[in-house]
Amino acid sequence: MITIDSAQAFAEIDALLLRMHESAPFLEAVGDREVAEVQKRIRDTKLDPLGNAWAPWAPFTRSEREHKGNADLGLLLDEGDLLLSIDKAMFGETVEIGSNLDYAKDLQEGTDKMPAREFLGWAPGSGPIYENLYKRYIETGVI
Repeated sequence: MITIDSAQAFAEIDALLLRMHESAPFLEAVGDREVAEVQKRIRDTKLDPLGNAWAPWAPFTRSEREHKGNADLGLLLDEGDLLLSIDKAMFGETVEIGSNLDYAKDLQEGTDKMPAREFLGWAPGSGPIYENLYKRYIETGVI
């Protein structure tokens, strides 16, 4: 004979329902991962979220960076301010990833004199990763 303790089953269901309504830990994990992805784009890959290479420097910019001695750091990584400024902010059921630097928008969107080099954005392969993360969080409470 099998005995089922309904109190334990209801407690587990209550915990599951609570996790479904308390998304902050999941959003925190998503934010942390996305910050790391953006930093990786800036520091290493030099690719936009869709995997496209950023436009190269204009000749004058390349010359300036070579003169400074840091051209080997590559696009968007001059003194490291942009890299270090990438952060997340949570607002209720929303997490935002970005930079507080005034010039970050110009780098992201481009200007009339500089092409966009998108470093922020959702990579197409992220959906399944976060779906699995969310399922694990709902089922176990562990991120």
